[in-house]
Amino acid sequence: MSATVKILLGLAIALGTGLAALYLLGSKKVSDETSLLIEAPPEEIFPWLTGTDLQMQWMSGLVKVQPIDEDISAVDSRSSVVMRDGSGEQMFENRVLRNDPDEVFSFKSSNGRVALTSVYTLEAVESDRTYFTYRVHRINKGIGLFLAPFSSVDIQERIENEARKLKELVEAGNSSEPAGAEQEDGENGSLPLPSSGAATTTGTLHLTGN
Repeated sequence: MSATVKILLGLAIALGTGLAALYLLGSKKVSDETSLLIEAPPEEIFPWLTGTDLQMQWMSGLVKVQPIDEDISAVDSRSSVVMRDGSGEQMFENRVLRNDPDEVFSFKSSNGRVALTSVYTLEAVESDRTYFTYRVHRINKGIGLFLAPFSSVDIQERIENEARKLKELVEAGNSSEPAGAEQEDGENGSLPLPSSGAATTTGTLHLTGN
């Protein structure tokens, strides 16, 4: 075997090993979570989780929401969403998974690179206080399996900031229409896809499929 062939074979093995390592890292399901206490009852918080005009005030990076189905807060309804993060703008299709008024709202946001499942849980502590938990589960897909290790997006930091912003706005009773975000053909929306207040956080890694 010539020296050139040996070098090429070595490079091929190194490349294959590197791609396999990236795939293994990218195929891990990442789960992030944050929780905090909001000085308001669940029924005053829930509309902030399901209405597009209110979501745009506390969800960082939300650029545009376009309904696909008529009532996009209903279970199985869909919407097209544009999000902006550290890697630029991405388009997602959102599908509502669960809508239990004043208790749980969850949806899945997916494109060709990643699937994000967001879950909001409200637990009444007293008549005017609520424990809010925000979870996001991320599964990389396609080329995202190989690009994930290089991503600069910190979901844990994002959901902590969003939860604090939500707390700030709910407690201030602020429901004015924000500037700079676009909404098309609908009044309610859902989104995954950064202020004050204390939060507790955890982050875990799990191996899973989509």
